[in-house]
Parts: sequence; C-alpha cells; structure tokens
Amino acid sequence: LTAVAEKGADWPFRNLREIFQADDMTLLNLECVLQGDNQGHDHGKQHTFRGDPANVSVLHDLGVDIVSLANNHTYDYGEDALLDTLDTLKNANIPYVGAGKDLDEASSIYYYELDGFTVAFLSGTRVEWVEETKGATENSPGVFRTVEPELLYQRTKEASANADYVVVYMHWGVETATYQEEYQTETGHGLIDAGADAVIGDHTHCLQGIEFYNGKPILYSMGNYWFNGKSMDTMLAELHISGTADAHETQLQLIPARQTNCQVIYYGTPEEQSTFFRNMEDLSSAYHISIDENGLVTPAVE
Repeated sequence: LTAVAEKGADWPFRNLREIFQADDMTLLNLECVLQGDNQGHDHGKQHTFRGDPANVSVLHDLGVDIVSLANNHTYDYGEDALLDTLDTLKNANIPYVGAGKDLDEASSIYYYELDGFTVAFLSGTRVEWVEETKGATENSPGVFRTVEPELLYQRTKEASANADYVVVYMHWGVETATYQEEYQTETGHGLIDAGADAVIGDHTHCLQGIEFYNGKPILYSMGNYWFNGKSMDTMLAELHISGTADAHETQLQLIPARQTNCQVIYYGTPEEQSTFFRNMEDLSSAYHISIDENGLVTPAVE
C-alpha cells in the first residue's frame, strides 16, 4: 500500500476509470468505514478496514453513483463509525444501500431513472452465521443481514412492483472458494423468483461462476476489484438494457482485468481476454454458459 500513499488514493483505479465514467450507473461494494483515525476503536477483529473520509472524493472521480454497504466490515469500528460513514456519503451525494441507521433504511431500495427506465438497487449480506457485524434493527444501526432471507425477498418483490429492472447485490459465500455454497444458489434463485433481473455477488476474494436462472444472470462472485497488493483475476460486469420499459432486453458483458501491485490492470490483448473468458466458462461449467470474444455472456446452446 506504499504505492497508494505515494501516488494518491485514486491510483489503484486509474486504468479503468474511463469505463466507470462512461456508463450510466456505477455500483460498487464499499468495504470499509469512512472515519478519522482517532475517532473510534475496532471490535477486536483480525482485519478491520477504515478509510479517510476525504477520500470519498475518489468515488466521484471514478464516476461511482451508488455504493453497497452490506458487508462484514461496515461495522468494524462500531456504531459511531457507521453513522459517520453514512453522513460522509450523504454529504458527498453518494447514495448507499445495505446498511443504515435502522433496519428500514438498511433494507431500503434505491430507485434510479435511466432513459425511460426505473432501475432499482438493494443489497444484503449473508457471510456470518455468528453475528460479528451488527445487523440493523428497528431501532439501531447496522447492516442488512439476510441469513433469514424473507425480508430480502419481500423488498425484492416491492422493488419489482415499482421498477422496470431490479439489481440485487449480495455479500455471500466462503472466502477463497471458487465454488458457491448451496445457500448462494438457493438465495440467488429465490431473488430471481421474487422479481430480481440480475443478482451480483461478492465477498469470496476470488471469482466464482455465472448462472442464468429463468433467463436472468446470477454472478456468484466478482472477486476483488481492488483490495490489496496480491495478484489475481478480477472483472467488471456491465448490464446493457435496451428496448422499452414494457419490452426490454439485457446483455451481460464482462470487462476482464487483474489486480496486481495495488493496481487494477485491464486485460487488453485478445490472448489475455480469451484466457480469462475460458476460465470463467470453466468456473461456470455446471451452468453451460458461453462468453464470446467481446465478453458477452449467454446461456450456451446445448
């Protein structure tokens, strides 16, 4: 992380910044609190993450439009740090989903108007069976815990009734596992059945496969877009919506990249991209998908 300190907080993302800035809506997982170094104490966890509130400007520079806070590090420094993070994002005019001052806010839906479409976003976390990261309650702040997914499904149905397109962002799975847990599949299918048009997951720190369920994509894990200095494959996922609100189609396109030396590098050569896409097909072998040379993902014709 010395390179980040020397070259600026935005240095890890500079290579792919134009992609974020060119799209209509960018969602990412923000897995840290935004609070000054001397304002709170960690909860004794092995790994705790905290960022300088001033670096919220990096999100604007990247073109980020909304962040998910439904993860296992949003409560690393306690209630005050979470509330400070919410205030920092509000003051920067960056919407968030997946955490809040109470359960109603943590489970809330964000609606975005896009060229005649209403797009809905919501987010939940299901990575801790023992509650280390505090879940929001009716009267206290925390994350939207979805070990019991009934409220998550309810919110998804609500989003589907009020939007043309629904994206659910999930924090789930087992760290470093390239396979998904049974509950990920069950929850992903349940979300599609409840009205989600796309389900996008993370937490495992590595890539997992892609499934089309009832014609709609579930990306089980995006890996790390940026996390540390390790070298590993990562990607961006682009959802291209076309047509009208009443009759629209979606294309899923992968942007292959690699996290290395504390920076994200775009896989630009045809050979690099082909290798990446074949690996994603292998990770998704149970689901019979096909990825063309442009990264467009479709259910394979059997």
